[in-house]
Amino acid sequence: MKISTLNSLILIVLAITLLAGCKSEKPQENADVNLTVNQDSKPENQIVLSRAQFESAGMKTGVMQPEKLEEFVRTTGYLSVPQEYRVVISSYLGGYASSTPLLPGDYVKKGQFLINLTNPDIINLQQDYLVSKQKLNYLKSV
Repeated sequence: MKISTLNSLILIVLAITLLAGCKSEKPQENADVNLTVNQDSKPENQIVLSRAQFESAGMKTGVMQPEKLEEFVRTTGYLSVPQEYRVVISSYLGGYASSTPLLPGDYVKKGQFLINLTNPDIINLQQDYLVSKQKLNYLKSV
């Protein structure tokens, strides 16, 4: 049953109940006693309709059938990982993550390639290192 149909059905039942309860007659003592007995005997989470109310609302009975409602369920919230499985990974230098062979939820091992960082500062640092290494070799040879 669609949600809008269900909302309409609830609204109709509520309106019928309110209209049936809004009589200007004085209640009799016997009616109060019967009402109290009925309230005690029926559960609070049920709505009881008479046949006249049921037919005037245009309701029908049928057999319950399993039915697929939605392919996706949209919810809000957050996920949390237990502390024993939480790991922080950091790099000595900053950069942009250009590629990774991993998907969320993949298992990793120690020493496994995780991410490819790109940053022009890394290239400049490598170049400075190679120049300094050559100068050191030259000074050792002299």
